[in-house]
Amino acid sequence: MCFAPPRSRRNPHPLVRFLLVLVGSSAWLLANPPATAFGDLNARAKQAEQRGSYAEAEQLFKTALSLLANPSGHDAVILWNNVAHVHEEQRKFSDAEKDCKTSLELNARLAEPDEQERAASLNNLGAVALQEERWPEAEQRVQEAMAVLERSGLAGSSTSALVLSNLGLIAQKQRKYDAASRFFDKALNVILRTKGENSIEYAKLLVAAGLLNFDTGNYMDAAAKDRLALAIENKLPDVSNRDKATAQNNLALALIPLLKAGEAEQLLISAIGLYRTDNAGASLSVVEALNSLAMLQANLGEFDAAKKNADEALNIALRLTGPESEQAANLHNTLGCLELRRNNRAAAKTEYEIALQLWAKVKGPDSPQYSATLTNLGTLEDHAGNHKRAEVRYRAALRIDEVQLGPNHPQVASDLSNIAAELFARKQWDEIIPLYERAKSIQEKCFGPDSVQVAGTWRNIGIVKRASKHLDEAEQAYAKAVTAFKASIGRDGQDFALCLREYAALLRVLQRFNDAEQADLIATRIQVTDAIRLEKTAGAAPAALSFR
Repeated sequence: MCFAPPRSRRNPHPLVRFLLVLVGSSAWLLANPPATAFGDLNARAKQAEQRGSYAEAEQLFKTALSLLANPSGHDAVILWNNVAHVHEEQRKFSDAEKDCKTSLELNARLAEPDEQERAASLNNLGAVALQEERWPEAEQRVQEAMAVLERSGLAGSSTSALVLSNLGLIAQKQRKYDAASRFFDKALNVILRTKGENSIEYAKLLVAAGLLNFDTGNYMDAAAKDRLALAIENKLPDVSNRDKATAQNNLALALIPLLKAGEAEQLLISAIGLYRTDNAGASLSVVEALNSLAMLQANLGEFDAAKKNADEALNIALRLTGPESEQAANLHNTLGCLELRRNNRAAAKTEYEIALQLWAKVKGPDSPQYSATLTNLGTLEDHAGNHKRAEVRYRAALRIDEVQLGPNHPQVASDLSNIAAELFARKQWDEIIPLYERAKSIQEKCFGPDSVQVAGTWRNIGIVKRASKHLDEAEQAYAKAVTAFKASIGRDGQDFALCLREYAALLRVLQRFNDAEQADLIATRIQVTDAIRLEKTAGAAPAALSFR
């Protein structure tokens, strides 16, 4: 029996907020704080800040400011930068901006201005502009900070690592991925030299660099960086819950396209628990993590849990950001996917159309988020048997993704496969194989030649070749699919078992009965083993998923 491949259902990836590199609180660079009431308050404030108690840290820093003998001196410059940091962590961006400007003004009046503090203030102002998506201003401020450090001979300091990582984030936002990678590599090298590989600063930078890998489709590298960051954080005392949650959340997102759904689900559940206990009030982080968990659970068939988490996230998002926000669009898209999995096509279409309208307003009709919902609408049309309309949706998504994500991104491979599936439904054989060949080339670069993704595409080529009566070529494609499945993490999954059944049917047509029997035996063993596992785990989902 032949099957066209499942369509790729996508949820727009929420940019997980990275904490360390967005601010350059420089008071922690002080080697010898004064042994006074001010010094004690400053030290206590820094401890509160490190564990994520930002409101407490703010109060302590402000009390320290009130105790200064000289409210316009060097210590005041440092403290205003620290207050800016905790304001930014609490998403009080206008307050943080005022604090930075106060620090800059006081510093400029000093007989001997502190250039490191000046750089920190400029970097903080850039961080605030970055948070508010004022890209030109963010880049200008951070570049000014780097220029100050270079003139002062501080280009190799810890502060320079913060500035470099902000430059990386700005380049990433502008899709200048090679430049972003260079900035992050430089920042990591500086932190390794100044703070060491077992520092919280290094762990946070790894998370930022991993997010860049995720955005460019290098999921294996992203997962490796997030795992290392989490391992470092687990060894350190007084790491804030938000930092651990961010590392767990990002690792989960990287594991989903690598088909490690069970581990990803547990990481997301843990991250949500940590976000809920965060002292900074990380409600938007909770929204994003709940949304990711709901999408994952929908694809795992855990519909009740998915609906509960998606509804909770949407309620929080509506309260915090209103009905016309990125978060609301994301949740409507997720609810559409859930309804489609439940086969409620009318409800799914309503949710998708709401999401599409919101994406057009908040991100634009040429954004990856808009493309993601277009893909899901294409899947909806496919389920309704409207293959031409589905193809139109998929081709529109492909055009956007090639520009916004790059021609070699894994999502482009998914778009190509989706189009091929619609052409298969209309028996347009000659147009299909080039699409799968290009998709396979992308997947080999991103996941390796012996991956589930590549195995699945070889299987799809085999399906097309058999349907178009090219039996010898079909046999070769299936043989390569089996080889790739055996070498991959999907060697015990249901997709491999189905591939083996199809291969066995083809081998019988070719009168290779012994080989067909062997393929059927392996498929039976996989399916029996999987059935036993499912019974033991009370209905856990199959290993393979079909969404990004």
